[in-house]
Amino acid sequence: MSPRSQDQHTGVINQVRYAPEGNVYASCSKDGSIKLWDSVSNKAINTLAKPHSGMEPCTVQFSRNQKYLLTGGKDGTIRLWELTTGRQIQHIVTGPQWKNRLHVTFNYNEDFIISPDEGSYGASVWDTRTGELVQRLTGHTNIVICVASSPVEQSVITCSNDHRGRFWVADGE
Repeated sequence: MSPRSQDQHTGVINQVRYAPEGNVYASCSKDGSIKLWDSVSNKAINTLAKPHSGMEPCTVQFSRNQKYLLTGGKDGTIRLWELTTGRQIQHIVTGPQWKNRLHVTFNYNEDFIISPDEGSYGASVWDTRTGELVQRLTGHTNIVICVASSPVEQSVITCSNDHRGRFWVADGE
């Protein structure tokens, strides 16, 4: 990353993700911050100092149009940020503070956000616009640690500490 020490994280980096056009990338760290980087100069162009109430952010994902950044943190929240202003536009409380990393992702058309659900050993599907819980995906026998969404259809894969992955397809797909 940047050779400038003032740009660098001061803790372990949990995740790095490029924006779809590759001109910007985001990193989140155990130091409690999220940084946006210019991918040509490797200079930090913005820092969200405590986006998850000082708890570590665990995951970052850009929207396809690069206007928004989706984050999940150990404070048990999912947040959606408007990149031009740095303003939080969605705040979803998934439950109490997480023991594991809260790995969140958009579904293929970004209408929904999918997250693990520590309480039910499943995953939750949230409406991106309203923040309302739409559906729970249950069936694992231990904590879901990762979710991945298909880029082309309404399907999701969940991976769990029960040593299994599960493939989910929306009704009518």
